[in-house]
Amino acid sequence: STDGFTFSLEAGVRLERSYPIYDPMVLRTGTKWYLWGHKNPEDVAAESDDGLTFTVVSEDFRIGATSVNVWSAINLGSTYRIGFSAAMQPSLRSATRTDTTSSWTPGANIAMSGAPTTGDEPVVDHGYTKLPDGTYALAYLSMIP
Repeated sequence: STDGFTFSLEAGVRLERSYPIYDPMVLRTGTKWYLWGHKNPEDVAAESDDGLTFTVVSEDFRIGATSVNVWSAINLGSTYRIGFSAAMQPSLRSATRTDTTSSWTPGANIAMSGAPTTGDEPVVDHGYTKLPDGTYALAYLSMIP
């Protein structure tokens, strides 16, 4: 896409696996591309030098010892941030790192005031972005009773 609204399908496979991968998330850094995708219940993680051909680096992506599902990723210039949930847990957490070789450092829960949830379901399908005024916007799905 050139405008972020109209997309064209490209030919070719970006990550060949023998199982389906759902909800892929891609993060571009200065030197690499990273991809996470859900294979239930864990995420597969892959990386690429060109953003076109990815190589799996983990069949069970973890932050520390915890298997996680990555739902969002953002390049903040000098820091990279991902939003994730521990496999099927009802909170949305974040992790950061400052380069492409360091470990991800877990952060705090991401606050979602007014979320109409029962507290049991995992927070899925979300994304956030930095707005021109320096604040952030978060959009997420939630079950409305």
